[in-house]
Amino acid sequence: AARVTSRHSSGKLLVDIADITIDNQCDYGDAAVSLPGLAQKAAPLSTIMGATIANSLVLRICELMQQQQRTPPILASANIDGIILQRIITFTYDDKLPGELLLADEFKVARGTIKQAIDSLVSIGMVYREQGKGTFINRDALHKHYTDLPEALVAFNSATPVDVEILSLLSTMANQELAERMGLDLGSQLMRLERLFMQGEKAVGHAVTYLNGRVYNDLSHVDNSGPLYEQLRETFGYSPTKAEERYLPVICDAKLANLLNIAQGCALFRIERTASNLDDVVLEYSITHMQDAALSLQI
Repeated sequence: AARVTSRHSSGKLLVDIADITIDNQCDYGDAAVSLPGLAQKAAPLSTIMGATIANSLVLRICELMQQQQRTPPILASANIDGIILQRIITFTYDDKLPGELLLADEFKVARGTIKQAIDSLVSIGMVYREQGKGTFINRDALHKHYTDLPEALVAFNSATPVDVEILSLLSTMANQELAERMGLDLGSQLMRLERLFMQGEKAVGHAVTYLNGRVYNDLSHVDNSGPLYEQLRETFGYSPTKAEERYLPVICDAKLANLLNIAQGCALFRIERTASNLDDVVLEYSITHMQDAALSLQI
């Protein structure tokens, strides 16, 4: 400000009349990057720094309000209909949606905003209204558009039941490959679940599953009692709803040979799965190896 002159009739700058001034520390002229052959700098930074300062102030105000036992008036996502649809698909609601006033209070928005969100779900047939009774979920329409996604193991049919043995469950960080496959930052938190699939005393498969640690941050309830996705729905309220899979034959390496008690070099069937929710947030990346011709895959 000290290097510019006022264009106002008073001769004053904003800094002269403001009660509080925050220096954004940007270069003079705002632009910050010099390019070869270009006399003027490019890439202004004031927009980025201004947004950072503004959001830092909002965050600090929220912290101070919480210290005073007050609830900050934080705006909810504009994608309320998408959030409600996600809850419907994952059976957060049984057959009926909560009332509009309850939803408005939960999302901290006006009742009219909730009505618009529900109207959009009515328009695609996912819910319907009954005068004086409420808004109900159209399970028939829902079934045509979405079905519960089974985990890879469930796609195999066998006359002999397949049991699951958990080998390890631990927190880890995404390396470069996992970060790229799951659309995460390098070093993001992951939950790594390693399992062995058994038919009686015989090991028929092995899986390593990486779950998005931002979403599934506590898997202490996961055990051998049932399919993984069912347990995720019970604990967190939702599981992956769509997946991309890659199938290919591979040769068994020494580690898998030891786990499956077979000879190194045997043929195995490999499934690589990337599973996500409706918003395309990747929730899982898994690698499953199966053996035994008695298993048939339903695709």
